[in-house]
Amino acid sequence: APLEERPATVSIPFLTMEHGGLQEAWVCTMDMYAEPARFFEVFPGLLAAGRLVLVHGYEDRDREKAISAAFREFVPDTTCFCPYTPPYGTHHSKAFVLFYEDKVRVIIHTANLIDEDLFKKSEGVWFQDFPRRSALGGAESSASPAWPAAAIERFGPRLNRYFAHLFANSRGAVRAANQRSLLARLDEHDFTGASAALIATVPGKSTRADGWGLHGLAASLRTVVHGPRCEWPIVLQFTSMGSQRLSGRQAGTWLEHELAAVMANPVKPRAPRAGQLSIVFPTGENCVESNLGMVHGLFCHAADYVNLANHFCAWDASTGFPSRQRAMPHIKSYAAYNPVDPRELAWCCITSANCSKSAWGALRANGDLYARSYELGVLVAPGLAGVPGTHKLVTRHGLPGGPRGRQAPVSGQVEVVAPLPYLLPPRRYPRGALPGPLAASAAKASSTALAALGVAPRLASFRGAPRV
Repeated sequence: APLEERPATVSIPFLTMEHGGLQEAWVCTMDMYAEPARFFEVFPGLLAAGRLVLVHGYEDRDREKAISAAFREFVPDTTCFCPYTPPYGTHHSKAFVLFYEDKVRVIIHTANLIDEDLFKKSEGVWFQDFPRRSALGGAESSASPAWPAAAIERFGPRLNRYFAHLFANSRGAVRAANQRSLLARLDEHDFTGASAALIATVPGKSTRADGWGLHGLAASLRTVVHGPRCEWPIVLQFTSMGSQRLSGRQAGTWLEHELAAVMANPVKPRAPRAGQLSIVFPTGENCVESNLGMVHGLFCHAADYVNLANHFCAWDASTGFPSRQRAMPHIKSYAAYNPVDPRELAWCCITSANCSKSAWGALRANGDLYARSYELGVLVAPGLAGVPGTHKLVTRHGLPGGPRGRQAPVSGQVEVVAPLPYLLPPRRYPRGALPGPLAASAAKASSTALAALGVAPRLASFRGAPRV
């Protein structure tokens, strides 16, 4: 990144390169380097791990066996598996859990472990180190928990439940005894000072009390969002949009009536009011001008775009992170911002979850949730940054003097930066613009559905096609 952007950026591989004391590494991804030699070239710090647990999204068992054998040549104690998911589901989480002598580092991010994602696209990452209890004399930290313990499940227990579910569905790769020993490693650490809430999805049916997917997001938001902030505009930025059809004969879209409803008003979920919802999704022009051209990995259905077209906004990182303007997003981010001062955020969620029922779960008539995939993310909000004083969560945009991590205004508030790379408020698509995937197949995009919008397929001459 250019010098002026570096205080607000970090390399995901760099976060895994802390020297000394690495004992064990858990790696979660969907796609990854086929050759372990390249994997360890990018992540050399992981060669020191005495044990490697590698969770991926490849369902081909023969391919899995080949990957396991190849990685064991580098780290002999390697466990490699793709967890079971229902049809149309996948292991989509991206994370590292790195166990050192005196701490565990949890890294939750949005990149597949391939060159294209790590080095050519815009990604998001959150990380925090948590001390080993033995370093604290066997007790938990005396610091006050960042999150009200009675309000939502704390970070540590939810992380433990997530991996318990993952290991239990490892198709036999992780035996019961090994599951207990792996989870015991997490329990050795103190997560009381977590500066974020864990937002996770596991496949299958779950209740509100389970706290997975949409239920977990809703419970966390109700804890930290109150008063006028419940009505602030929301922005949804993702790279793939699944079917938006609601169950039964309900009108509208799943995005508006379930996902965005929780974000638009956490206390009393409802579809966003007029002008409250923005969807940031690259246009065809964004993709053509990017460093990868039209090979960008974005996806959305024409019919779903028609139903939500008025909310679509272009990717615009030019004023805040110019180097990200041509690096198409693979980050998934959701946030609410102040309509008077758009640089101020009520909350921000960075996650692997795209805009789909598989990722967040679809509500059933009895209030239960059904999801198909594994996802991991974090929710951050004012007061949860792990520093004393009152807090204000802001994006980088509008901060005097550029990105400095934290700034103290005259009022004495500590400004904590969540460096979303795109402009707030987002700008609606210009007339005639199409999302990248539809622009790449403009002949198909000029269907009856798009014709109803009066959108001309003027991007038909674009070369290349999206890699979904």
